[in-house]
Amino acid sequence: MALGISLRRGKEKEKPAGSVERRERRARVPRRKIKRTKSFIGIDFLSNQVRITQISKKGKEVKLERVTVGEIPSEIFRLGKVSDVGALAEVLHKIMTEAGITGSFVVLSLSGMNSVVRVITLPKMTRSQLRETMEVQLGQFVPFPPEDTVYQYKILGEVVEEETPMYEILLAAARYSLIHPLVQAVISLGLQPVAVKVGYVSVLSVLKRYYEDFAQAVAIVDLRDKFCDISFVAENSFQFSRTVEFGLETIYTKIGSLVGLTTKEIRERLKEGEIDLMAPVATEVEEGASETTRLVEGLKNAFQSFANELVRSVRYYEAKSRRKLRVGRIVLVGGVSNFVNLESFLMETTAVDVVIGDPLENVDYSTAEWFPPEYKANISEIAVSLGLAADGMNPKTRKDLNLLPREFLVRKQVQNVVVGFIAVVAVAGVFMYTVRTNLLNELQRMQAEQAQWDQKVKSVEPDAKQFDEIQAQITNVSPRIRTIAMGFGSQFPWTVLLEEIQNLTPKNVWLGQTAGGASTPEGLILEKIPAIEVKGQAIGLRPIFTFAKAIYDSEIFVGDVMVEYQEATQVGGGGGGGGPAPGGRGGMTLSFPFSEPSSANANVPLGVGSDLGQLLQYFEIVREFPILYNFTLKFQMDQDLIQPKALIEKFNEIMGTAGGGAGGTGTQGQPGGAAPAGGAPGGFQPGPGGPGPGPGPG
Repeated sequence: MALGISLRRGKEKEKPAGSVERRERRARVPRRKIKRTKSFIGIDFLSNQVRITQISKKGKEVKLERVTVGEIPSEIFRLGKVSDVGALAEVLHKIMTEAGITGSFVVLSLSGMNSVVRVITLPKMTRSQLRETMEVQLGQFVPFPPEDTVYQYKILGEVVEEETPMYEILLAAARYSLIHPLVQAVISLGLQPVAVKVGYVSVLSVLKRYYEDFAQAVAIVDLRDKFCDISFVAENSFQFSRTVEFGLETIYTKIGSLVGLTTKEIRERLKEGEIDLMAPVATEVEEGASETTRLVEGLKNAFQSFANELVRSVRYYEAKSRRKLRVGRIVLVGGVSNFVNLESFLMETTAVDVVIGDPLENVDYSTAEWFPPEYKANISEIAVSLGLAADGMNPKTRKDLNLLPREFLVRKQVQNVVVGFIAVVAVAGVFMYTVRTNLLNELQRMQAEQAQWDQKVKSVEPDAKQFDEIQAQITNVSPRIRTIAMGFGSQFPWTVLLEEIQNLTPKNVWLGQTAGGASTPEGLILEKIPAIEVKGQAIGLRPIFTFAKAIYDSEIFVGDVMVEYQEATQVGGGGGGGGPAPGGRGGMTLSFPFSEPSSANANVPLGVGSDLGQLLQYFEIVREFPILYNFTLKFQMDQDLIQPKALIEKFNEIMGTAGGGAGGTGTQGQPGGAAPAGGAPGGFQPGPGGPGPGPGPG
């Protein structure tokens, strides 16, 4: 669980020490154009020295690319304070150019002398309340003026103190007036600062193997030029830090006063590897002893003081942590590589396991483009700069305890937005150019096609003119044709209707005959159109039902067909229609599709409820007696064909013919003759029936 915030409280009424006018800063900034890569650069500022490391990442593997160390004149930079931003930028430019540093993203360090990192506890509260509390009580936790402080914090976890739930918070803070000039110098070189970190916190990221899952607390000791940063880690988390004013210059000063050598001479002697801290020497160095002996004695005296500082720091931490975890290991980094058997000497004097840390254990440096031998022999010196670059490369660790001032974060965000906007505009421009090109090509194609059509139009202009003349003639004739058509359509087409019924009338069926005592002969009744009645006579029942089926299947007539029939007389030897014989058979009424008969007393030679197919099959099998029947068929015309014009059109569609001669006229109740080839069917004219030969049998 972590929460962090970075801000600078208030606005300075007066410029803090170390700041200079913007015009002066930029006046001496070098102008250079370098092809930048996406590598990350860690810049570790010491008192008068800078250590720079450039790394990159390929997949999950971190690669060391370049390492360099350079001196910074004390009149420009001293103990973390910048007196001339432009001059500092020039020095950095020179150092980085000689080493070929071309990365883009920079993480800057602050030493323990110029920063504070500590663990504090506060009552458990909401995030907003915690933010307000930190802002109000900041002066209680850091020794800097609140208006000149940049700070950030994160929640390490929850603890219970005296039955009260508390937050354990890791707080980091530094002076804004020290950070701002460093960031300005880096920006003037065309680099992008992504974080400002406390060096002894970032070094933990490259020394994890020395404290991860270690059963006891671990002290990480960074021996620098003028001081030493000591940080304690327990249970994989930072716990406490302490900075002591004991560095390499302290050691060289003590040795120089004893043997009469300069700092440069002492360094040269130490590089030779002849000065062994574990070499036996007399308790008191006699007068006239060798220079080597005096150097060993001076080193032992100096590092004995250093060991005493370590022991005091360890005891203070253990007392502060209430001895929950004892310190079981000391890891040395920084300028310790030139001291032979230093770890053995300190182990003997502190009674704690001591090792020299290797920050490159998980880093591939076999293909490093710039890694001089003198740096390879002192790899512990680049532990902090390497840890800074590694923290910057990891987005998660980059945000933790990042002391980069807010305005630079906002500037970075604005730059990202501007770059994104430019990219969007560029993409939109390419898209619009592509669209414009495609439209121009399409326009040219359409113009060419239009030219072709213009040629075709010119070629058909004579035909078009002739077409217009014919169209004008049709327009002139159309009113007369329409008048004639309306005249014909205003008369009901009796002939068409009668011809349809005539065509459907089967053999042995006569219309208009009423044998057996009927009074007035009636054939076709059209009193209530669309209702139609057809009356007539038939020899046998089969012709009646065949006629009913033909009407039912007609395209002109719709709905059910009501069939009513009654025996008129038995035909014998071709006699005419007479009255019903006494004791003759009764009649019945059926509706097609056929249902139950309406008369329960009907004596019908077929099955009740039979459909037409069954009826016709019945008549095929059973021989029917030649009995004369009177019948009536009731049905309806199609509503859509009531208009005479529509009836004619439907009739012509069904018949599939038009024009031709008329058929013959029927006489005495018989169908008319067939129509000539291609002609319409003949008309139908009902006539009175002749007298029958005599009465039929009773």
